[in-house]
Amino acid sequence: MGETAKVIPLPKKKGFGAALTATKTKKKSKAKKTTRSLVATDEIKEEIDRFVKSTKNMKVAKAEVENSKGIILDYINPLQDEDGEKGKFSTSYDVEGVKESIKFVSSNRYTINPDDEAKIAEILGNEFDELIVKSHVVKLKDEVFESEEMQDKLMELLGDDFGTFLETITTMKVAVDFNRDVYRAAGDKLDDLRVYCKPYSPSLR
Repeated sequence: MGETAKVIPLPKKKGFGAALTATKTKKKSKAKKTTRSLVATDEIKEEIDRFVKSTKNMKVAKAEVENSKGIILDYINPLQDEDGEKGKFSTSYDVEGVKESIKFVSSNRYTINPDDEAKIAEILGNEFDELIVKSHVVKLKDEVFESEEMQDKLMELLGDDFGTFLETITTMKVAVDFNRDVYRAAGDKLDDLRVYCKPYSPSLR
């Protein structure tokens, strides 16, 4: 789903209590959901049995794969570190088994917590600026959206250039029971709606 930059001027709040009251959402009681039972054909019954059996086999296979993967990585990772320490770092390795072979491939992707910058900088020293790239996302303080005075001041400073420096990310999601009510709401334009509101693919478990 695309993101839309949108500036939303908010009315001046009378007070925090009033703001809480104005934004209070009434909870709707959820309708009780029922599950219908279908009588399948003999062919579908066989496919259902095959599906359930295969799913169970997949779960067992997945557990075996994860276990074997952990053992293999525990063997290769230290060897990759050794090569790196020797100045012979490689991102990939071909490893032969008894009858099969695998390819080990690593990527240059890391998860870094910005709060740890000082610690990382201490370790990397003068190399920090070369090895770590910092990017910034500018965000308006929450107080701006609650103060008409601050909004006016901001617009005085930026004017028509507001969108050049700042943006507001707006996202949309469907309401409760949308999947049920959409048939009534969309009518014969259901297919057109699904071009813009694309449903997730159903899962088979």
